[in-house]
Amino acid sequence: MGKNGVTLPCEAPNCGGMTLEAELDILPNSRSEPDYLGYEVKQYAVSNFQRVNSGVLTLMTPEPTGGYYRSAGIEAFIRKFGYPDMTGASDREDRFNVGGIHKVGEYQRLTNLQIVLKGFDCVTGKIIDATGGISLMNREGEEAAVWGYDALMTKWNRKHNKAVYIPSQCVQSPERKYWYGNLIRIGTGTDFIKYLTTVRL
Repeated sequence: MGKNGVTLPCEAPNCGGMTLEAELDILPNSRSEPDYLGYEVKQYAVSNFQRVNSGVLTLMTPEPTGGYYRSAGIEAFIRKFGYPDMTGASDREDRFNVGGIHKVGEYQRLTNLQIVLKGFDCVTGKIIDATGGISLMNREGEEAAVWGYDALMTKWNRKHNKAVYIPSQCVQSPERKYWYGNLIRIGTGTDFIKYLTTVRL
């Protein structure tokens, strides 16, 4: 749905969320507020609507607040930490990607970056340095991107205190269509420490 409330076509592979928002009459916005009836609305892909605990959940996608990403810009970040496109498509020969699952204490094989929770004590489950953050760091200790705890905590507590995760399936026959399941996941009463504990797993 466009900002003026007019429904527009969406043909990209990741249009499930935008299609769901259009069905719920949610206008695109960048506000850190819940989407619908006090809930943050998210969709995620599943292969079976009866298995709602499968599939990857994207909790939030804020831009980094520090690191090389902020100091040098997104293009320099991609050129330094990215890798050539691996699809083999002829129109992507000059394309670089930065992606994949990154974990704490484990370097991702394509980016050679790992997550470091700076200022978070994993034993006590407490933030011991409020100026720290979730850092993507290379083997030399350089911070590729940092999400500061202060900004993350504000966004998480305001926008994600109540969230609903709706499973979806994409069908292309011949145009792209989405189906949404009626078994959903609801999260309430969260706190930011739970978020950090999940990142650490």
